[in-house]
Amino acid sequence: MSKYVWISLLCLSATSCGKYVAPYKDVELSLIATQFEVDTGVKTESITMRFNALDKSIMGICYTYDDDSKEIQINDAYWDKLNDVGRTQLMYHELGHCAMNLKHDETIVHT
Repeated sequence: MSKYVWISLLCLSATSCGKYVAPYKDVELSLIATQFEVDTGVKTESITMRFNALDKSIMGICYTYDDDSKEIQINDAYWDKLNDVGRTQLMYHELGHCAMNLKHDETIVHT
């Protein structure tokens, strides 16, 4: 093979020759993320957002991977049962984890 073919193959195999590839975002989830950005001023463009068949006890989850990429997965079966307010609340909750690095507060308050 000529050296140009090898260079081309090497270029194709190496991160799309340096071009940024935007993370996948489901359209419905992306619309809520856009409103989250308006409300909070926190960017969400680097977060992958998708529906998935999660365990029935999980409504949604934010994953942070070894390369610091982040992904929100929403339980599609649960999503179908929510109204618009519930969907927005769920996405804002998961965006709080993924975009703002917020943790769950498991503190029990005794009154």
